[in-house]
Amino acid sequence: MGRTIGFQGYFKSAASVISTVRNDKVRLAPNEKPGVIYEILCACSASYIGETGNTLSHRYEQHLSCLNRYKNALNDQKGLRIKRRGRPRKLEPNEAMDEAIKASAIVEHASRCDGQLHPNVIADEPDFHLRKIKEALCVRYNVVINRDKGTESNTTVWNRDKRGDVEDGKWVQKHRKDCGGMCR
Repeated sequence: MGRTIGFQGYFKSAASVISTVRNDKVRLAPNEKPGVIYEILCACSASYIGETGNTLSHRYEQHLSCLNRYKNALNDQKGLRIKRRGRPRKLEPNEAMDEAIKASAIVEHASRCDGQLHPNVIADEPDFHLRKIKEALCVRYNVVINRDKGTESNTTVWNRDKRGDVEDGKWVQKHRKDCGGMCR
């Protein structure tokens, strides 16, 4: 029909070069995405693996603020007191140092090592339960300075499985009322 009128029809199925090159979607860098499993690597090759629902930079700042609390308390203990504005400290330097060490395994390591810390993203996972499982597996199968060694978070996640319960270390499927006794 097109030939009788003088038209030729063209059909294109593949995307054009312009549509493949042009992409208006803003892609975030891996360390700017929320919901990541991360590693903080010390210059002495000690490794800490963690997870956060925030961005890596936000979580790294939290670790550094805890480390700064420890270093400020250490300077106060040594007598290198710097005049500060604001309210006075509530804790004695020894108590503040102990509290900072209890709060973070990174501070515990940094109290004995002067190496530079380098954060990087291992994986991004928006789902909380999957992120906890991935973190536990990374901690369990790598040499890390973490305190939990990947066991505590793993068991709590598996115990919260929506499809079943853990009884005596074995997974047991929950009985649904609407199954008519078929799932037993």
